[in-house]
Amino acid sequence: MRPMSLVAALAVAAVGSQAVLPPGALAQAPEPVVWRVMSARRCARSDTLFGRYWRSHASIIRVFYSQRRDTTTIRTPDRGLMWEPGATRLVRVETAIRIPGRMRTVDSAQIELSLSFADSLYRTSEQAPLELVIDDTVHIRIEAPQVDYPVVTARRGIPLVVTALLSKEQSLALARARWLTGTMGPFPFSFKDWEIWEINAIYRASFCGIE
Repeated sequence: MRPMSLVAALAVAAVGSQAVLPPGALAQAPEPVVWRVMSARRCARSDTLFGRYWRSHASIIRVFYSQRRDTTTIRTPDRGLMWEPGATRLVRVETAIRIPGRMRTVDSAQIELSLSFADSLYRTSEQAPLELVIDDTVHIRIEAPQVDYPVVTARRGIPLVVTALLSKEQSLALARARWLTGTMGPFPFSFKDWEIWEINAIYRASFCGIE
């Protein structure tokens, strides 16, 4: 008789009403990630921090609550990524805020900024210092951000993702930006208007809530 595989054995055991899975079997299963597309609310505090200028801009966000971690993640909308460099090597901007608990509002938040580049070489963290310039006045510099190389197919360049967790003060400054440029290593880049609006939307959702 052919030995039964572990996966098949677990499936058979689960059928019985008194079945008991081996210790750790449930913990090994990945938690399903289902993003909900929501809108960031507006509130009196957002008008105080950002002015009414932001009321006319997009506020679409993604929200996911992890029961295992008891954490809510607010993330900018998902956009297709072709890893094709345009005017600069920056190909995508993605930001996220993580809040303990099930979508409760907070007084301040930290933005996790992830920038995807089509680079010309493999870099270490020290070779990818990140500098952001907000409204030509505020400078944020991260000397050694996290560097990852996703396993994807790129027609040109080396896929590179640079990630940095900003401080609360830096996050607020970023959320209030109207113009945003930067450099990764020696290469300059700039944010599109809608990318800046989406950063504002996730920050606003962290203390105004969602709808």
